[in-house]
Amino acid sequence: RAGLTVTERLRASHRQAATDDLTGLGNRRHLLERLEQAIAGGGEVALLLIDLDGFKELNDTLGHHAGDRVLAQLGPRIRTALRGDDHVARLGGDEFAVLLPNTDLAGAQSVIDKARGALAAALQAERLAVTCSIGTVTFVGPPPQSAAEALRAADDLMYEVKARGKNAAAFVQRN
Repeated sequence: RAGLTVTERLRASHRQAATDDLTGLGNRRHLLERLEQAIAGGGEVALLLIDLDGFKELNDTLGHHAGDRVLAQLGPRIRTALRGDDHVARLGGDEFAVLLPNTDLAGAQSVIDKARGALAAALQAERLAVTCSIGTVTFVGPPPQSAAEALRAADDLMYEVKARGKNAAAFVQRN
């Protein structure tokens, strides 16, 4: 890093701290920062939590290297479904989050349909029988108290989807 200014080194360090090593996507820290900004900006915000169904079995049967290969491919696939100011992050394991600022329920549904298609294509290319469960929360009116509260609401909904049979998406609009 010779030749970099202090400011350039600080930016590079922050970027590295906010990036998932495997996928190159933003990480949980990055998502929470962006979510706080979206909440502070007002307007409608949609938050999607995507969890792969059957991913543990994939790792158990084909090995973690195969699972890592799939995870590394999913980020770019999800990005193809997003608009310019949307953000995708890998929260850990096989869980991803998508932040859709200034998006209502209909807009979130459109992005989900595109994301599900992109994910299905990636998984079919690998000949895998892995699906995904998605919990989506849109916030209109008063924003959530914090990014952590918004993330918790989407996480709870995603686990409800998994409990009801997986490979589905559910939506909640919070006023």
